[in-house]
Amino acid sequence: MYSFLCINCGGISYSSSSYDFLESDICPICNKRVKFISEDTKLGEVLMILEYLEKYDLDRALAIQTRHGNKLGEVLLLLNLINQGQLNYALNFQMKVRNL
Repeated sequence: MYSFLCINCGGISYSSSSYDFLESDICPICNKRVKFISEDTKLGEVLMILEYLEKYDLDRALAIQTRHGNKLGEVLLLLNLINQGQLNYALNFQMKVRNL
């Protein structure tokens, strides 16, 4: 089973087809595009899917995290790359998908 996240409404939809073989990549709730998300999608990837974070900023935060041992979310907040609401939203998506 594949999970897809709507970056507009936050809805999660499911399909037995992978993203490449979906009949439609449109959210059934709001008619906007969906993105693939799996149970092992990492926080940084979720934040990029949600368009809260750019790859460059993620790489920068990961380098700092590696040096100092902080959690990624803490580093992103300290660098003011995301806010607490965005972090909570992304973590909620991770939890939803992992609990399927």
